[in-house]
Amino acid sequence: MDCVEGAEGDSQALLTLHFVQIRFQAYVLLGRHDRAHVVAAPDWLEGLLGGPEAFRRVFGLILTDRGREFDDIAGIERNGRCRVFCAGPQRPDQKGACEKNHVELRKVIPKGTSIDGLGLDAWILAGVCSNVNSSLRRAIGDASPMALARVALPASLLEGLGLALVPPDEVETRPELVERLRRERDGTKR
Repeated sequence: MDCVEGAEGDSQALLTLHFVQIRFQAYVLLGRHDRAHVVAAPDWLEGLLGGPEAFRRVFGLILTDRGREFDDIAGIERNGRCRVFCAGPQRPDQKGACEKNHVELRKVIPKGTSIDGLGLDAWILAGVCSNVNSSLRRAIGDASPMALARVALPASLLEGLGLALVPPDEVETRPELVERLRRERDGTKR
């Protein structure tokens, strides 16, 4: 679990949850980049999954860094739904696969882009997540993380996040994706 921040001074951030074996990474929009909103995200995901036991089956162990937003470990672990571990100080390599997946997200939301300024909502973020995770990856046998997630993760999680498999020839991983999704949401054409 990690956070992707936007421009300096942004209040919003993206919480990312990376499933190492399938290279799948889910995104949750945080209204504020703080510990209360980080704890609220697993609370919400637990609701999508149907309770702490279902959450534990999906997210049993969570590795994160030592950022202030992750200080409320007891809140994240609430009701025994998971165990949280922190990477060692100055050891981003301990969650390198998560960081590597951020490279894929940064193709759509480049570093320094204001997340507040993008006007993201759950629908647009689901489209971004669906496109990023539908890219074929050589490391997983030229499959897409989304295709593997549809087999490995509960449908209630993917549906609750609004995620869908995007055909490989329709995947878009450029900054223009956000504007295209906004137009689709609003039913407007260029």
